[in-house]
Amino acid sequence: MVPEFKPLAACRVLDLSMLLPGPYCTWQLGSFGAEVIKIEPPAGDPLRQMNPAMFAMLSRGKRSVVLDLKQADARETFLDMVASADIVVEGFRPGALARLALSVPTLMQVQPKLVVGSISGFGWTGPYRDHPGHDIGFLSLAGYFAVPSQLDPQLSRPQVRLADLAAGQTAALALTMAWMQARQTGQGSHVDASIFDATMGWTAPMMLSTPAKRPAVEYAHVMADSALYCTADGRHLCIATLEDKFWLNFVSAIQDLAPGLSDARWHTRLGRDQHKLSLAQALEQAIASQPLSIWLARLEGVDTAVTPVYTGREALNDAHAQARGFFQAEATDGQPQVFFPALFDGQKLAGAGTEPVPALGQDSAEHFMAPLTH
Repeated sequence: MVPEFKPLAACRVLDLSMLLPGPYCTWQLGSFGAEVIKIEPPAGDPLRQMNPAMFAMLSRGKRSVVLDLKQADARETFLDMVASADIVVEGFRPGALARLALSVPTLMQVQPKLVVGSISGFGWTGPYRDHPGHDIGFLSLAGYFAVPSQLDPQLSRPQVRLADLAAGQTAALALTMAWMQARQTGQGSHVDASIFDATMGWTAPMMLSTPAKRPAVEYAHVMADSALYCTADGRHLCIATLEDKFWLNFVSAIQDLAPGLSDARWHTRLGRDQHKLSLAQALEQAIASQPLSIWLARLEGVDTAVTPVYTGREALNDAHAQARGFFQAEATDGQPQVFFPALFDGQKLAGAGTEPVPALGQDSAEHFMAPLTH
């Protein structure tokens, strides 16, 4: 690990956010050395109870201070903490901070160099600013389901909270840049990062290139050989043989098990695109003839882009995931351990990955009123 790689070590973050988008944002900041203090209500972040494993992943190395911001004395304590903070992250609906007498101008009057990051559903402007929402709704409005990903027209929601994670990642980058700007100019700023906009940022490239609704078969990116197929034992095989060499290597390796896939019509990308429906039917029938283990054994060592569809536990225990070392289902304290998923000079960031998960209210607010020192 590279414990000295902490470019945000001079940054103190007060995190008012809960659940996923905001805590994911501040987990990233903490991974790069920022001091992150969770400001929790007396009942704590609901994620503590809803998903303890996710809470543990997002909260390692953070501090926990309990403040009931509905109370005047707690708000005064919070403002005292703001005076020595660099970033405040909040995930309330627009206007909620002002109703608590903690508006952005109020916070920046206390600390002129402060960066305030507001992660809300739809942002602080626009006709939807006050609307409630959750991940699947943001995906729907951002056009995620507008462009098909497979020949089967049945819509399916992703298991991963893509919109929430997109917002957290976008906010982390935006806040880092705003903090750097504040250090240069001495002037803070307000970052308005909405889940809707972050999701649109991910979906826009596909929507802008294919704005009109068409049958799935007419989309160039919808390919029979870029899809999931059910095996004989109810598992799934992911086939992603976009390039001809990968397709030919694939069908050659399984020729005795699926001779029908050797049809010359499908030897080229053009041919596979021109005959999508017949190829999809052939693949469906072929892959369903054997259990997943047979396909994996046959394709072992073959230069082709075909993989199993893992369960969560299988993904964590995969040899490659273990070798890279970013994710552990259980660390020495029995809680999940996750490191920022990139290597720096060949090593993981130490960040907060090895630090404990904070107990609710374990820290004193007064400790974070003094300036951050190194």
